[in-house]
Amino acid sequence: MAFAVVGCTVKGEVDNIVRYQQGDNQRWAAADWDDSDWGEAALLSIQDTTGIMWIRQSIDTEEMNTLGLSVSGVVAREVYWDGVMIGRAGRVGKHREAEVVGPIDRVFRIPDSLSVPGRHVVAVRISNFHKPSGISGLRMAIDHGEYRDLVGSSFNTGIIPLFFLGGFILIALYYAVLFINDYRRLPYLLTSLLCLSVAGLLVAESWRPLIGYTYNYHSLRISLIDLLTGIVGLLLSATFAFQFRIAKKWKVIGVLAVILCAALLLIDDHETGTYVAFVFSLLSALAISGWASWRKASGSYLALAGVLICLITLVLSGYDFMEEAFFPAFGLLIVGLLTSVSLQIREERKQHAVAVATTARLENQLLKKHLQPHFLMNTLTSIIEWVETDPEQGAKAIEALAAELRTLSDVSGNRLITMGQELALCSAHLEVMGYRHGVNFELDDRGVDKDKMIPPAVIHTLIENAVTHNAYPPGAITFTLNEYYEANRRHLVLETPFVGESKGRQSSGSGLKYVEARLQEIAPHEWKLSSGSENGMWVTHIELPVTGLT
Repeated sequence: MAFAVVGCTVKGEVDNIVRYQQGDNQRWAAADWDDSDWGEAALLSIQDTTGIMWIRQSIDTEEMNTLGLSVSGVVAREVYWDGVMIGRAGRVGKHREAEVVGPIDRVFRIPDSLSVPGRHVVAVRISNFHKPSGISGLRMAIDHGEYRDLVGSSFNTGIIPLFFLGGFILIALYYAVLFINDYRRLPYLLTSLLCLSVAGLLVAESWRPLIGYTYNYHSLRISLIDLLTGIVGLLLSATFAFQFRIAKKWKVIGVLAVILCAALLLIDDHETGTYVAFVFSLLSALAISGWASWRKASGSYLALAGVLICLITLVLSGYDFMEEAFFPAFGLLIVGLLTSVSLQIREERKQHAVAVATTARLENQLLKKHLQPHFLMNTLTSIIEWVETDPEQGAKAIEALAAELRTLSDVSGNRLITMGQELALCSAHLEVMGYRHGVNFELDDRGVDKDKMIPPAVIHTLIENAVTHNAYPPGAITFTLNEYYEANRRHLVLETPFVGESKGRQSSGSGLKYVEARLQEIAPHEWKLSSGSENGMWVTHIELPVTGLT
């Protein structure tokens, strides 16, 4: 993402035209040396060199308080002004062992005696035996101007990103805490990681102008910036994808990851690769937020506005985007995203409160349904008959009814119970209803993890619906509950036989509303419920996240 770094250029001096010569002769530093037979080219177009090389350039200067010369490069260098050495960065050597690497950036102060206005000759003696393997060609830049301006320009370039550093770190910490304490929703974690990655990119961008490094570490910093650019771009789209719950989000993220890797690894020019990578990241985020806005998702318009501002700024700034506009523009994008997240949090909490109230109301209805005179009278009438005709059967029926009511009372006030408790409640109900209808009801729950959590009476309510809406003949009737995991999702599948005209009636009524309200309460917008007939069975499918149930 550092669009003006690879050439080690000083802003405005990308097309430095110089004369160059392979070899070493101290007389080449002289201002009057005839270099007409030397090669002539832009600095960045000069190919790899072996051994020592000299660079010469004529410069016209004006009246200045203190003249300065900036010479940056992935080279060790000695710098001469009109034949006088004014400084060095490292030590030029004839072989690797003799060379001492120097700082990648260096501003030299021109002595007052040499800084008279007019034409001057800059000669630079260089070697680059320690140049990183990932960098090709001669990477240098030469610029002149007021000494304080040249020094201050580098400082200002590095200090601006640091103004945003604390903000991004605080946001990252806030959303990390929010993820841990509030539902463990993945968008919170992704937002935290995104801001943390941007903070890392800020540090990497400020490393060179504020701290500096020897030229042999330049490739390392570029690789770090490439890596963080890819991570930021991928996390940006991933955050939007999960925040607005697009379909096939993992496929979208996978395709974008391939595109980003191709841009950063296959495009030779670093500036172009990072530019292309970030363009695709923003286009992906634009498509996702645009889709969410079309569906009128909460907060999506603000997220869309932030992406548009960042994308337009990127297009207008071109390769200067990183140095001039990235952090302010990306800051606005983050503000849009965070505002969107905050609006969704508020909306979800409002819906959560409604779900809790709805659950409480339906829970009371569920308890009333089991305690209502109709249910108790029919059950007690059957028990009286059994006590008179078959006391042993009557005693079992009383125990089953007491077990169901006791279990229902114990779990009804809980948000989550274990599958073991839920299955015990289901078995007690099936036993009571079996005595009443003369049917041998069974629940096959092999393979179900009894330690996993579930809202109370969810499976029980679905089974009760099946018994209520079907006139099962005497004999054995088996309900089957299966559990499996797929793509980080937990699936519960209940199969119940249906008879006569009961088809479709099991999918409506207060019982199903209770189930939906319970699922919404513990996994807001992260659950799915479907039902329908399959091969003579009524199949109800519940899908939940593996983690994050509250």
